[in-house]
Amino acid sequence: FEVVAGGRRHAALLLLASRKELPRNAAIPCRVLRGEDGAAAEASLAENAVRIDMHPADQFEAFAALHRGGEGLGAEEIAARFGVTPAVVRQRLRLAAAAPAILAAYRGGELTLDEVTAFAATEDRDVQERVLRDLLPWQRTPAAIRRLVTKALVPLSDRRVLLVGVDRQKAQLAAALD
Repeated sequence: FEVVAGGRRHAALLLLASRKELPRNAAIPCRVLRGEDGAAAEASLAENAVRIDMHPADQFEAFAALHRGGEGLGAEEIAARFGVTPAVVRQRLRLAAAAPAILAAYRGGELTLDEVTAFAATEDRDVQERVLRDLLPWQRTPAAIRRLVTKALVPLSDRRVLLVGVDRQKAQLAAALD
């Protein structure tokens, strides 16, 4: 037998077996194709060439649903199930936390993945939506977006924070944003 479709699922099953999370005699549903007429090659081609890939935003949201869902899977478990690295999963989870308006603009082709990533530099959805709404055409670079969404952030090591104090600096920043 050979695996002509489902290589990632096969790898995930091997990982589960190596972790002793899958019994040796577990029943794994599969489709066995017989014959020399190219059925296996046709199945592989159909699986990999004819399908329509999901939009990346759908992947972000699917990973987030697995992460916060009933099982509450961690990045490592999600990565093993989908054949990606845990770092990719963590990045996708961060992007899934973007404001719905950001993801809608991305789905509509108004934003690129790099621009969505720049918006995700802050977790504050109100700031993300305000910057998206006020974004000028010449500010549509990831660097400009990142600067705009993080301009209210001041590191604790900044001289202003050390001089004025954290609480007073927060109050001044809040007043400046209103």
